[in-house]
Parts: sequence; C-alpha cells; structure tokens
Amino acid sequence: MKAASLVKAQVLCFLVLFSLILPFGGNIAEAAYTYQGKVNADVLNVRSKPGTTSSIVGKLKKSQVVTVTGQQSGWSKITFGKKTGWVSAKFLATVTWKGYVNATSLYLRSTPTSKGKIVATLKSGTPVTVQGKDGSWLKVTVPSSKRTGWVSASYISTKKPAAAAAPKSLGTYYVNATSLNVRKTASGTAGVVGTLKKGTAVKVYKKSGSWSQIEASNVKGWVSSSYLSTKKPAAVAVAPKSLGTYYVNATSLNVRKQASGTSSVVGTLKKGTAVKVYKKSGNWSQIEASNVKGWVSSSYLSTKKPTAVAAAPKSLGTYYVNATSLNVRKQASGTSSVVGTLKKGTAVKVYKKSGNWSQIEASNLQGWVSSAYLSSNKPVAAPAVPVSNAPKVVLKENSNLRKGPGTSYAVIIVEKAGAILSKIGEKNGWVQVKNAKGTTGWVAGWLVQNSGSSSSPSPVPSPVGTSPLEGKVIVLDPGHGGFDSGAVGRLYREKVLNLNSAFEVGSLLQNAGAKVVYTRNKDVYLSLGQRVTISHQAKADAFVSFHYNACTGTCSGIDTFYYSYAQEGELARYIQNNLVVQTGLKNRGAHFGDYHVIRENNRPGVLVELGFISNPIEEKIVGTSAYQKKAAKGIFDGLYQYFLKK
Repeated sequence: MKAASLVKAQVLCFLVLFSLILPFGGNIAEAAYTYQGKVNADVLNVRSKPGTTSSIVGKLKKSQVVTVTGQQSGWSKITFGKKTGWVSAKFLATVTWKGYVNATSLYLRSTPTSKGKIVATLKSGTPVTVQGKDGSWLKVTVPSSKRTGWVSASYISTKKPAAAAAPKSLGTYYVNATSLNVRKTASGTAGVVGTLKKGTAVKVYKKSGSWSQIEASNVKGWVSSSYLSTKKPAAVAVAPKSLGTYYVNATSLNVRKQASGTSSVVGTLKKGTAVKVYKKSGNWSQIEASNVKGWVSSSYLSTKKPTAVAAAPKSLGTYYVNATSLNVRKQASGTSSVVGTLKKGTAVKVYKKSGNWSQIEASNLQGWVSSAYLSSNKPVAAPAVPVSNAPKVVLKENSNLRKGPGTSYAVIIVEKAGAILSKIGEKNGWVQVKNAKGTTGWVAGWLVQNSGSSSSPSPVPSPVGTSPLEGKVIVLDPGHGGFDSGAVGRLYREKVLNLNSAFEVGSLLQNAGAKVVYTRNKDVYLSLGQRVTISHQAKADAFVSFHYNACTGTCSGIDTFYYSYAQEGELARYIQNNLVVQTGLKNRGAHFGDYHVIRENNRPGVLVELGFISNPIEEKIVGTSAYQKKAAKGIFDGLYQYFLKK
C-alpha cells in the first residue's frame, strides 16, 4: 500500500491531542491504549487509587481535557498536567476527531497490528472518525459503513486529499478474439484478472509496446493490442437449425457432455420427453431439452411420442390401521425388509391382496402389510395424552413439521425458529413433536435442541403465573452473523456460539412466561442499527447481546457491559454474578462499555462476553453443550432476580 505524501509530523501532533473511545472489553493495558476524555461534571475529584475511599490528589473543572491511560471497575486512570490519578469513568466524555485516508488503498484491521484480520479496505479520501490510538495505530470508525477497526496512523490526515482527475480515454475499441484475457500488468506472464468476450466494447487509456491498458465490464487491466479493433465485429452466427423433434423412449436417458458412453453425464431425461436434435455423429445425437444440452444415444430416441403410461391400478377400497404401529414391507412376507411404519387410524388404499397380505399405499408410502391389522371401520380416536410433562425442544430455525420421519413425507405446518415443542418420540434421526395447539408431526433432529426442564427453571420456585418474567418482552441479540463471523477460534466461529447461547436462554425464558424476540434466528447479517431498531419496536423490557471474546494474548473469563449505569448497571451486575456462579469461569466484572447496540438503545440493555475462544483451553469449554446450558441458566437467573427486585 502506498501513502500520499503528507507531513507525518502533522498527523502525530493530532494523535497526541485525541484518542480512542473505551476498549472492546476488560481493562485497558496502561500506556499502550489511550484516549482523550472531557470532564462533564462541574468539579471532578482526582483520586490516588480507583475508589471513593482513596485520597484526593487534585480536582478537574468541567470541559477540562485529560488523557485516559487505563480502566478498572468503572474508574479511569488519567494524566493531567504532570500528574496521574483516577476518576469515575461516568464523568468523562470521549473526544474524537475527523480524518481522511491519504493512501490509495488502506486496510482496516481488527487489531492494532499488521497481522490483524482485514475487515475492510478503505479508498483514498474516505472520511473516518478517529477515536484513539495504540502506539502507531489509530482506532477509527467509518461513518459510511459503521465499521470500526485499526489503521496505521501514517495514512490518516486531517485534510481531505484532492481527487485525482480521471485519465483521458484514447478511444473505444472492440474485442475481436473469442475470449481475451485481461492481465494485471503489460506482460503475457502477468496474472489474469478477468476475461472479455468477442465484441465487448472497451475504453483504452494507455499503450505500452504491444499492450493496451483498458477498462470494460467492471474489469481493469492490460490486454494484447492485436486483439482490439476500432470496428465492432459482425454479429455471431445464427443458432444451428434443428433436425427435428424426437421423443425419449427409455425409462431414463443420460445426457452426456460428448458423443461417448464414457463422457460425463450432464443430465437425465424421462420417458416421453421431447428433444430437439441439432447434429448426429455415428449412433449419437446432439440434443437440447428441458434446459439441458448434450449428447444422447440415438437408439433411445424416436420420432413417435410414446403411448401414455398405463392407468393406475384400481383401488379395492379404503381401510384403516387398527394396530398401534404397523410395519409396511417391501414384499408380501414377514421376513421382507420394512420400508416404513403406519400409526393407528391411518387411512390406506388397498390395491391387491395375496393370502393374508394386502398391497397398500398411504402417506407417500407403498408396500405390503398384514391384512389382519386393517379394518374397514375407522378406529375411535383415543383421548389425547397430556404432554405437559414431556421433554421440551426448541427449533433452531424455521422448520417443516412432516407427517412422518423423512423428507418424503408431506408437510403439515411450518413452525418458526425458537418455538418450544413437546418431544413425544424419536426415529431414524427425526423427532416427533407436538405444538401448543396440539398438532403432531416430525422434524429433523438437527433442527432442534433440548430446552432443558419442561417446567420453568426459575431460581426461586413460584406458583404458575407469578414468575417475575411473566409477560416480559426480552430481546435476545446473537452478535455477528452471515459474512460477519466475529471472532474465530481453532474449533468455533463466534457467530455460531452466539446463536446457540441465545436459543438456550430463549427456551428458559419462554418456559417462564416471557415473550422472547430474536434479532436473528439464523445465520444472517444484521447491522447494529437494525438490532437496536428491533429492540425499540418490541418495546423490550430487557435487551441482551451475546458475544464470545478474543484477544492477542492469553485471556480468560466473562464480562458483562452496560452503557448507562443508572439504566442497566443493576441488570448487568445480576447477570454477571449469576454467570460466574453457574459457569465457574473467571469473573472479569460488570462494567461500562461503549457498544452501539447498548449505547443507542433506549431500552435497558447489556452485552455479555461469555468467554475467550482465542484461548484454546477456554474455547474447548465454552463450545460444549454443557457450558451453553450453564451460561444460559446464569443469564436467566440474572434476569429473574432483576425483575423480582423491580
């Protein structure tokens, strides 16, 4: 990357004056990460240590600017003049300044190091808000994309670079080759950055020997001048003429890439499919049909359309299963393989009888069953079995409930992600469930997860309907998602753990009578603003954003962040304390955090960091189902106690 030639001394001068807002989480490493704070109290005491009981070493006036060099439990370590001391963080506002990218292309990284993950590439002149520094790195926010990260201080200026004038075109040319490679530099060995089809119009901006620098179809680079012409090539020849329409007379006919029985198969055609034949080669025909093109054996084509398939056999009548569960077999034999099962009361069509066996069709299932378990009378429905004590499962995403354990069964209803269902059976990797309205169906096992106890997991038992969570609207925000994976460990991606944790908590809350709203219930990307909007629209009684932490060193433990202590400090403390009790991980504390989803949120909100996946030992712990359930219980207990006190 090349920087525009601006005076670095001017940039460094501004770096001394301004710095970063509060860090991602935890305590700031003293003297490595600093930012400027402005006093927002009339008079602010400076103390020798972080705490109201320590001695006062100075006083600051309103609007006075100081340098913050560290954080500890809601206190900021500062320097003012030649003195050093501690002040309450809530009485400092962050000072920022506006800068511009003065490099042609500048990487925005996740950490203040050239080895940090690249999260965006910024063009020359891009405006940024500089929030602070760490050595020769600046932490910035890009207003246009709302992305935050680190850039080298050498490539940020207070003055916006003048826009370079667009190069003048030498004229419009046309590609006269079937396919023309566009290369990175004017060399036949340079890397190919794209290809252009015959007839493509290009703008030529520069010539070097036998090469031309061009731009066309969103691709820029160099091409051989010998394949460019000032005249537009004649239109491509008309499509070949068809030799006629033929019909497939085989049950299933392979369409191959070349006229050879060993060539790869590009598709298949059913009997009776009409095809256009364009060319013949030996006993092969080149065809087009049903959006597939290729070669087929001519022996399986006919000019006559095959006769219609024989009419379906006539049913001998409708019967009903009178056994609790009836096996459907491939052949009329008790030793034949089972192809499916039918429940009591299932209606079947009987098409043939052989001895004491009946050939049937029902629920997309065909085969033979024992006639002794069929009746012409529909069985009387048994009273519904109460499932209030049945184990509960929660849907990970919107899911089809089917009539049987497999994708071949018809869909009964679509249940939304986060729905709590009663588990009443299991077979071949599928789970039989019942919803709140009494509808029973089957769902794939990988789409559900256990929700814990079927009863409310309140920390203090309470009669039905008296839970402090009853009717509360809780918005659960699984951080990151989609192309934004968040922190990446050796085993897990943060976005996946965030979603799993949110589902675990949501299950407990719904069982306690709370209304749960997920900002996302699948692997999709949401902006920070969208997440806050969901909280506002839902009128959340509490908002919890789920995250897993990462650092460049060896870190461990759990954090809970709030933005306004008056609004959500108590909520953060309850959740943090219960998380530590349930998980046993290191207590990093409940403290202030300047995060968009809680800063811009007018509802009580916290952000939890449930452990470090950058720590290989801790990553193995936090990724387990057992830990997820413990963490969920901790968050649930914290919410329970918070609303119990209100």
